[in-house]
Amino acid sequence: MEPDLQLLVSDFEVTKLEDMKQIAFNERIDIKYFFSLKLLPWLINEIKDDYRILKVDKMLVQPYKTVYFDTPELHLYLDHHNGRLNRYKIRKRLYLANNISFSEIKFKSNKGITFKKRVSTDVDLETLNDEDRAFLTKNTNLQASELRAQATNYFNRITLVSKSDKERITMDFNLLLERNGLEANLGNLVIAEVKKHKSEPITLMERKLRELGIKSSSFSKYCTAIAMIESQAKTNNFKVKLRQYKKVNDES
Repeated sequence: MEPDLQLLVSDFEVTKLEDMKQIAFNERIDIKYFFSLKLLPWLINEIKDDYRILKVDKMLVQPYKTVYFDTPELHLYLDHHNGRLNRYKIRKRLYLANNISFSEIKFKSNKGITFKKRVSTDVDLETLNDEDRAFLTKNTNLQASELRAQATNYFNRITLVSKSDKERITMDFNLLLERNGLEANLGNLVIAEVKKHKSEPITLMERKLRELGIKSSSFSKYCTAIAMIESQAKTNNFKVKLRQYKKVNDES
């Protein structure tokens, strides 16, 4: 992380995990953006008075590791590629700051609403244990026995919450994608996500991104990993975005 950015992050008022639990949005809209890391210092400086930053074990920037699960035929990837709604994303995520891990389900409905459920799990991210499979069976229509680890990512995250407690923001960067021993590095890309209730109006973060000329755009770390690394994967509907990601990532 750049020294000047670290200094800007340290100016935020701090919040803790126990406070964040009170403002979780299980039924929400997720609005994603991507932009060059070089724009992040300006953006942070513009919004720091209106948001609090999550601090975990003395860390304002948290490292993550995530493993995504899919069928051998990559059915969940193809659902996303083909624009199907009522679709799932299945993952196990390790929060490296405190060594806590969860199995997670994200479901995007045909109304564009994202629902998220998770349960504590072990730190063996590559395997679905009995509790993971029971969790998936109870909460999805998927056959848990058919799912296998398909892609891994590592990234750093800043998590913000508005002082009105009506919006959460994550900003991810230093993104490294892996699949079958191959890698794709998008370390200069920032993936920002605004999470709020569907009735909430435009926020300060959204306004500032508009000032930068940054428009909302879908971004899936899992789909990007498959599309960039798996040579046999269907990528027709992702080709334009992949070029955009690479272009922004290459900006100095």
